[in-house]
Amino acid sequence: MPSKQAFKDYLISKHRNEASINDSLQSFDKFYQFLDESGLKNLSDFTQDTLFSYIKPNQPDNRRGAIEKANNFALDLAAAIHKEFYDEDEPGAAHMAAEIDAYFLKQYEDTAKYHAEQRLKNFLPPPKDFKVNPALLQGLTNRQYVSAFHTLHNLLQDIYAAIAHDPFRWGYPNYLTTDGYYNRVNDILYVIALCGAYKNGGVTVDAKQFFAHKNIKRHKKIAQTIDGFRSMGFDITGFDKKAATFTVFFPQNPHVMTVLHGYFSQTDKTLQDWAWGVPRNSLSYRFVEDPAVQTYEDVFLAEMDYFSENMQKVQRLLHGEAAKYGYAIDRNEWLEKGMMLYKKGVKRFLLVGERDGAAVSKAIFRTVFDTHPAEIAKLTAAFPGTFATPNPGACHFCDVHKQQTKPCSMRISYQLVDEKRHNCAYNSFWFKGVTPDNLNILLDLFKAENKIK
Repeated sequence: MPSKQAFKDYLISKHRNEASINDSLQSFDKFYQFLDESGLKNLSDFTQDTLFSYIKPNQPDNRRGAIEKANNFALDLAAAIHKEFYDEDEPGAAHMAAEIDAYFLKQYEDTAKYHAEQRLKNFLPPPKDFKVNPALLQGLTNRQYVSAFHTLHNLLQDIYAAIAHDPFRWGYPNYLTTDGYYNRVNDILYVIALCGAYKNGGVTVDAKQFFAHKNIKRHKKIAQTIDGFRSMGFDITGFDKKAATFTVFFPQNPHVMTVLHGYFSQTDKTLQDWAWGVPRNSLSYRFVEDPAVQTYEDVFLAEMDYFSENMQKVQRLLHGEAAKYGYAIDRNEWLEKGMMLYKKGVKRFLLVGERDGAAVSKAIFRTVFDTHPAEIAKLTAAFPGTFATPNPGACHFCDVHKQQTKPCSMRISYQLVDEKRHNCAYNSFWFKGVTPDNLNILLDLFKAENKIK
């Protein structure tokens, strides 16, 4: 088998610290123990399925980074073999390294395809006609703008469909990375708008600013994405790091650039791209709609377009209740845990979101079990699943630090149905099946718990 000392030499050559090296060597022992126990006699018989069985990427609990650790070890092992840090008399090492490479290349491709396919699913068809914000028209009629918006909407979907078919052609990551690096399409379009000046159906981009922007610098192979844009009908001229400027047009419909520039340039520049939310990333018409015809904040309306009718009714009621007590949607932070967030300073109102088609809420109760027993009885009747078992959700910190000598600050202790119970603030309390009819039961107790008057 590949020499453990040779593997260590490789890690040293990559300037890994002592703790990292020792950790990797433990993984080395664990890996070869797994191979022995699996009955693999020769490395020449090693396959991608062997590696899959070792890493177990489908295991549900990766809280401690077990999968990430196994991934990084396997990549290091293959790299060490490619650099010939192994026993020369081991004929199967090169084969194993090739199988490891093929395994991860497939993972990279599947991950990129998944992200593109998810983006495709998130596009909602805009209305055939809507009133556009006059400030964005740039000399176009409302009809021209709406038509161009539909064209851009369809164009972006065509782009993601092409990416889902062949992501590497578009420069998508062929290496381990985090989700934000799959936002390259919107990152590039956003920076084109941010660093570009719109005029006569085109955008002239300051190349120096463009290439220096953090949303561009973090991506590799930007030129491949630009080539992808060209293949979809964009005319991008002068794109070069040494250029002073480059221009972007869409000859098939020049009004598309009017919409694109206006949509992305008015995006909140203080937000990270991952904080834009699904609607913003999916070209929601709510962000170009005339504010004069909107009865709620654009971010609220954009999110509601993705929710069920029940959830929309719940949120309209909750929006009104929050306003009574001075809570409002913060345009810089309108979601928490995927739920609509109403804030008053640092204080949060009741969180309600939607999961698997059902409206759900997460609220922490401590005092109302004693102060409002009658209302608690109504709550348990309205949401029986929340209190179905005495301790639904072990305490995270109590599990991790089992030698604690004092109660965890996250522990919730309360009396219910003549029974002493303990819950964890991290895991409790989830209320599933919120409706306009039972919202007030939950909301009244939330207000009592948090002294909202």
